[in-house]
Amino acid sequence: ILPVAIYATMLVVMAISALNRKGLVANKSFWLVFGGALLFVLSDSILAQAKFQGAFKYDKVLVMLSYGIAQFLLVWGILYQRLKA
Repeated sequence: ILPVAIYATMLVVMAISALNRKGLVANKSFWLVFGGALLFVLSDSILAQAKFQGAFKYDKVLVMLSYGIAQFLLVWGILYQRLKA
């Protein structure tokens, strides 16, 4: 249970870190990264639900879709900020 707790804590830290960028970076960069962080949390939440409470229809599709979009938004948000500066 300790590894799961550590991983969950890191997910929360990631989401809070993305939220804390508000006002420090371009608004578009903030929303891209924050949206990506939330989708990443959603992806892992679906994974955890399927693992511990049982799989459901389309769970794998939802995981990969939310994960892929999350990664795209995270990268786009960081690159947007770097290219804007």
